[in-house]
Amino acid sequence: MTILSRSIVWSGLLSLTLVANGAAMVSVADSESLLMRPLHLEEEPPPLRSLRALSLGFGEPQGRTREEAEEQMGVWLEALQRGTSFRDQVLQVRAAAGVSGDGVLGTFPVGVLVPEFGAFLEEAEVEEVSGVIEVYGALHLIQRVETHAAVRHLFLEGRDASVRERLLQLRAQVTGEASFRELAREHSAERPSAERGGDYAVFERGPRDSQLKRAAFELKVGEISDPIETPLGWHLLQRVKPEELSQDLVEDNWGRFRAVLITHSGSPLAANPERSLAEALELVHEIHSRLTAGEPFEPIARFSNDDPGGKERSGDLGWVHRRTPGLPSHLSKAFLLDPGEVGVPTENEIGWVIVQRER
Repeated sequence: MTILSRSIVWSGLLSLTLVANGAAMVSVADSESLLMRPLHLEEEPPPLRSLRALSLGFGEPQGRTREEAEEQMGVWLEALQRGTSFRDQVLQVRAAAGVSGDGVLGTFPVGVLVPEFGAFLEEAEVEEVSGVIEVYGALHLIQRVETHAAVRHLFLEGRDASVRERLLQLRAQVTGEASFRELAREHSAERPSAERGGDYAVFERGPRDSQLKRAAFELKVGEISDPIETPLGWHLLQRVKPEELSQDLVEDNWGRFRAVLITHSGSPLAANPERSLAEALELVHEIHSRLTAGEPFEPIARFSNDDPGGKERSGDLGWVHRRTPGLPSHLSKAFLLDPGEVGVPTENEIGWVIVQRER
């Protein structure tokens, strides 16, 4: 077994090294809330950062000493200094370990990543690479990468060779931005984007992006892709600057929520240790009935709420990103709600939670 295949840290990297809020559900030592941390209570969502990582674990479970890990990291750093791109280096390492992908871990709000990662990404320019970072029994090189990629789209339905050839002929007719829009408007079978002159989407970088999204991030601004085959047919993408497309086409992974927490004597962090489980359930059902009948959330959250600071915030949990590592189930489910809708009460290890989606 090679030094690479023994324990390159791919699976579990998010849960091991990135999550700054993983203990949010069981401790309030460094958080104002048991239901979400960090809290982003500003009027607008916080900044996002996207990253790619090259990581190597060490220690007995990994079958590698720290010195061996440092030596291997040095080899990778030398390759980068010789001009190998960070993405190519990641691809080479992962291929040698029998792992696919280019090491993109995704997009995260500020305050979610462990401080060692967050501090670098907050100041780094796109494509900048960190020095070696040690976190939780592993060494890491990380690179800040672009968060958004905007594309126009031309789609032809069908997967046979003649459809691909027709798409290539259309591609050959493109002489600039305007002509791509004209061709998309006239020929694309994806009619909503065709009617916008091919304007399709502003994608947000994710850890397991779809085929079209991955292709979008691999293009340079102004570049047109080769034909891309999917189960539906053949696609052309033209990458453009995000500001060229409508804000309505930006992939939005944010939600704004309010919540009430009701604890009881069996809760590990019971705010009301004298309240029985039966009494807690009665209160939960009463609150939920009042909210679904149309009563405003804020006054109820100010009166009955065991989340630390929750009464003072009127239950406000602020902005939540859908892809936050370790996102608790009461919030991941809340993304299915429409604005203004109240979810069914959810039980977790600390009590009962009622969530309303605001935006």
